[in-house]
Amino acid sequence: MGRCPNISQAIQELPLAESKLVELKATLENTSVKVADINLVFGQWAAIAIAEAKTLFELSRIIISEVALGIQGVQDTTTLVQGEL
Repeated sequence: MGRCPNISQAIQELPLAESKLVELKATLENTSVKVADINLVFGQWAAIAIAEAKTLFELSRIIISEVALGIQGVQDTTTLVQGEL
């Protein structure tokens, strides 16, 4: 689930990305994090998961321990927090 330098490589890696997506979904389903949506994307990242947790600490702990360190091939993660006005 790393970055691809070109579109042809990205297309070749789609089956691998899809299997990692299934692994990511299964990993998050076995935690206290509620996954609202998860999708493959093209661009800087390979997948986007929309998830909810009771606290930011809980979300961070799960992302680091179960995704960043728990799924082979994950090179980087970015967590964005949504707020309401």
